[in-house]
Amino acid sequence: MSRRHRDLVSSTVFHVTNRGNDRQDIFSLDADWHCFEQELVERCEIHRVRILIYAWMTNHFHAVVECEDPSVLPELMRDFQSRYARSYNHRTERSGSLFEKPYYSRPIVGDEDLLWVGRYVHLNPVAVVGERALPNYRWSSLGNYLQRRAAPDWLDTGRLGALVDPERYLEDLRRRHRWDRLPLGDAAPRTPTTLDEI
Repeated sequence: MSRRHRDLVSSTVFHVTNRGNDRQDIFSLDADWHCFEQELVERCEIHRVRILIYAWMTNHFHAVVECEDPSVLPELMRDFQSRYARSYNHRTERSGSLFEKPYYSRPIVGDEDLLWVGRYVHLNPVAVVGERALPNYRWSSLGNYLQRRAAPDWLDTGRLGALVDPERYLEDLRRRHRWDRLPLGDAAPRTPTTLDEI
């Protein structure tokens, strides 16, 4: 089977995502989440790529990145995923592919597209933590856009931040849109989650 052609010319901003092989978890311990984040941040710095939006889930991840040179995206993703998978496999004494595929990417064209993808990424943890805990979910940039916590140096909130009002962004996310599968209030967490776990 041939690989899908990646559009690296329509934009400099991309939504990238991947999930665990056979939908398995890609994080087991708190240290895994930190290692994952560190590997991605380091690779982005090397390739001069900015992280604009993110959500790390239990078995997959989402990131919106902006590349000075989009041609570096395949190398960045290969290096980052390979380094994290080696670390995770070594620690857990497993072998084989950690990720299901190389990765998925889609160019983001224009502000409306960025708002839509940002909404999708920021709402992603609802299935895990529920609506009430969503703004406090540690492994998402939503809390940074709501100005509930300071953004790390590696997160560039300028582009989406210019399009959203931190006072109303959560309300805007909760408002039902035609593409939503379920009203947000109907999306209960899969397992009860305490604030300590978040």
